[in-house]
Amino acid sequence: STQSTWGILPSPEMGPLTLCFSTLLLMVVPFVLCGSTASTLEYVDNPPRPSNNSKTYAKVPVDIYMLPKSPNFRDFMLKIFSQVMVRVGELVSLRFVPLVTENKAAQYGYSSRLGDDDVKGALIYVCVQKHYNDSSKLAQFSKCSLAKPRDIPENMRGCCEKQGYNTSVVGKCASGTEGRALLRDSVATARRQQTPNGAPITWSPTIFIDSHWQCNYHSNYEYVGTRDCSITTTDEYVDEICGRYRGPLPKGCSRS
Repeated sequence: STQSTWGILPSPEMGPLTLCFSTLLLMVVPFVLCGSTASTLEYVDNPPRPSNNSKTYAKVPVDIYMLPKSPNFRDFMLKIFSQVMVRVGELVSLRFVPLVTENKAAQYGYSSRLGDDDVKGALIYVCVQKHYNDSSKLAQFSKCSLAKPRDIPENMRGCCEKQGYNTSVVGKCASGTEGRALLRDSVATARRQQTPNGAPITWSPTIFIDSHWQCNYHSNYEYVGTRDCSITTTDEYVDEICGRYRGPLPKGCSRS
C-alpha cells in the first residue's frame, strides 16, 4: 500500500487511514474545492484599525510569498527575518503565501516546481496560520521547519508541537478540503499582487510590507544587486516596519 507522509495527504487511491497527528480516521477527500465554504487566507493577530480614542494599534502586515522548501526562502527567514521578529515581532502581522499552482492533474490538486512534498508543506503552512493567531509563533514554526528543509513536511509535526499547536487540528485541515481551499485563496492572492514592474509574483521569497513591495530575495546579493530589492539588511527591514507602525515604537526599532 502507498504510505502517506506523516499521515497527511493520502494518495487519491488510498482508503481510510489513521492520521499521524491523531487517532481520527479520515476517508480520502476528493480533490475538489467547495467554493461556497472556502476558508479565507488571513493575516494573523492583526486587530482592526483603531478609532481616534483607542490605544490599540494595527500591526504592520508582512506578506512573504514563498515555497516551503525554497533555499532562498530558508536563507531569508534564518538570516534576516528571524532577527527582525526578535526585535520588532510585536509590530508584525505575518502572512505566508505559498506560490503553488493549481493543477487538476497533480496528485493533490496543486503542484510546485519543488515537488509534492513542497505542496504538502504549503498545506501545513496555510492551516497553521489559519488556526493559530500568533505571528511570533508562526515565524518560530517556520524557522524550525527550515532548519532541515529536506525533511519538510515530515519535520513539521514536531515543529507544530514545539509551538503548542494542536496537531490533530492542523492534520485534519491539511488533509481535507479546508487546506486546499486555503491554498486556492493563496493562489488568488498571488495573482492579485504584482511586483513594481507589473510582473506576476513567481520568485520565492518575494516580500511585501504594508502592501508595498520590498524584495525578491536571493541569497547571493552580488548576483541580485539593488534591481530586485529595495531593502536588504535586518536593520532596513526593521526600519521599514517601524516607519509604518502608527503607535509607540518599542526599543527594537532603535539601532543603538
